[in-house]
Amino acid sequence: FFFQAEDGIRDRSPSRGLGDVYKRQRLVGKEFNDGQMDGLFAGTPPLEALRFLVHEAATVRSGEEMGTKVIMVNDVARAFFEAPAMRNICIEIPKEDLSEADKRHDKVGHLRMSLYGTRDAAMNWQEEVAKEMRKWGFTRGQYNPCLYYHRQRNLCTFLHGDDFATVGTREGVQWFKSTLESRFEIKTQCIGPGAVAGGWKKVAGTATGPAPTTTQGQNMQEGSEGRLLNRVIRVTPAGWEVEADQRHADLIVKELDLEQAHGVIIPGEKEPRRKEGEKDEELDPAEATRYRGITARANYLAADRPDIMYSVKELCRGMAKPTKEYWHKLKRLGRYLVNTGRTVMKYDWQGHEREVTGYSDSDWAGCRTTAKSTSGGALMIGGHFLKGWSRTQNNVTLSSAEAELIAMVKCSAELMGMRSAMRDWGVESSGVVYADSSAALAIANRKGAGKLRHINVSSLWIQEKKDLHDLEIRKVLGTENPADLMTKYLTRSVMDTHLDFLSQRRESGRARSGLNIQGASTREAKNESPSTTPIDQTQTPSELTSTATGEVISTCVGDDWIRGPQPHQLWSRPWTGKTLFQATDGIWRAVSHKNARRAFITPRQVAKLKLPLGVKWTGSRCTVIHPVTCTSACGATPSANPHHAPPASKGQLGHTRNSSKDQATIFHSVGWPLEPVSPHTGGGGGVRL
Repeated sequence: FFFQAEDGIRDRSPSRGLGDVYKRQRLVGKEFNDGQMDGLFAGTPPLEALRFLVHEAATVRSGEEMGTKVIMVNDVARAFFEAPAMRNICIEIPKEDLSEADKRHDKVGHLRMSLYGTRDAAMNWQEEVAKEMRKWGFTRGQYNPCLYYHRQRNLCTFLHGDDFATVGTREGVQWFKSTLESRFEIKTQCIGPGAVAGGWKKVAGTATGPAPTTTQGQNMQEGSEGRLLNRVIRVTPAGWEVEADQRHADLIVKELDLEQAHGVIIPGEKEPRRKEGEKDEELDPAEATRYRGITARANYLAADRPDIMYSVKELCRGMAKPTKEYWHKLKRLGRYLVNTGRTVMKYDWQGHEREVTGYSDSDWAGCRTTAKSTSGGALMIGGHFLKGWSRTQNNVTLSSAEAELIAMVKCSAELMGMRSAMRDWGVESSGVVYADSSAALAIANRKGAGKLRHINVSSLWIQEKKDLHDLEIRKVLGTENPADLMTKYLTRSVMDTHLDFLSQRRESGRARSGLNIQGASTREAKNESPSTTPIDQTQTPSELTSTATGEVISTCVGDDWIRGPQPHQLWSRPWTGKTLFQATDGIWRAVSHKNARRAFITPRQVAKLKLPLGVKWTGSRCTVIHPVTCTSACGATPSANPHHAPPASKGQLGHTRNSSKDQATIFHSVGWPLEPVSPHTGGGGGVRL
């Protein structure tokens, strides 16, 4: 075989800095698929394997101290070159190594090691790793060949491409790091409670920062936050956290041109009113390609976001022939991500749980076009979320009991697979499936189809598993079943209830270890900031004041929205203002004004109008005023004379401006007005900021 070698791979990853695009050289081959070749399989671990490692780190077994386990991530450099080539392969010699004698004799190169781009390179690499891991005392998983377990040192490891992820004690992962370095060239990150201020034994205080990356031979340094498969993993005093790659949400919003759009609080609505014909009107080829690309990105994001699983599943049904109706659904999801671009999975400290619980639900004939049902489910260990799914059933069912039974079979199969993966890591467990349908539970608890002669025999598989005591089946109330989140569109309050049960929470801002999309540091359109430091819900008014630039103006302010605005108060025209309100979803929303006085006395009703349905004002607000620089053409210049308000009672204001520098000044009023003090000007009470 002859292959053309290439060099100059362009890496678009922004991990070395905001928006950086750099190049690295790598020799790759180009092999064409000219026939079927058996034995080229190279597997990857399931996503729930990553979450199980975090679950293990957050699990405190009897005899263990809290915070003794860490997660280590190792990246192998030039991984495929470490695996011997298993076929007789020749390549054209790269021009950098081609000599005159090689040209005269028309020589080619014979591969001794696996080359990137050849069809069996990934398989050769995995087999080389398996051989070395067996030497080091690891057992390779039977359910998934990418899982490894060291029984003596209690290390759970998985291999994803050229990345190792391991959970264990500090001594155990340190031994494994040294062992890997003896064979491969690696980079290492270690995430653990030791980086939390106050000591890892007590696990108290605030996290210090992201885990530093150490190279070959350097001592491992522990950090409180890192990345694994571009997901952010974080340890806190309460436990561990995992969150999805936020760049996908940012890109979806950007590709839909929704950066300046208003957000919504739910990702979709059932059968909204549309113009006649939109359901059947197909998109043009260019728009259809755009739809498929954005939907595919949303599908990748949905694996870590239970709140959008059902919405994305519905979008994927339109991949073959996208229509205007599906495009509107996609825009709706984008508007939801404008407000909820980031969610976090919580893995709080908990004891050892031997039971894997599965929650199953279905929406019978939920699709009005095809009358097909949707199966939804979730797997958990205690309070730790492992996996969720939303699937359209293959066939039309004749009753809700049949639809629920099919959903239970799907949940049972996923649960059995999770138990098998845990067994590869030396963890034995039992399984329980919860469902809210009494009819489906009755079918699963008896033998045979009975009078339900139309039931597919494969749906009765769950009866056998129950008789063999591989599974238990229990009843759960419909209002307490979190799988309902994956079967239909729900109201915001019900969504919040189920997300809390699944240990999920919404967040604003960005993770410290999170990556940014190329050419943007944050989503400026979403969170407007009055200063160089973005405002988030964790900052206090004193912190915001300390980050404000410019000279503070001596001000006497009384923010009393009960009394309402006072129209006779005077402010100089060269000043503009902006009032920012913090809502219960953690997002600051702004109301801009042409003069500073209106910014201070923005009525409470205006704040309510800026909030979406279901979101309330927290009582915190921030006021920003900017001096407007005027030239002689304006006919006026910023005045340095003090402006006074007439004597007033509580609720009126006056101010004295010391200078007219073109800088921003920030004032804050959190909740009820601050303690009154003697005002600088006029009589009556006020508040000094």
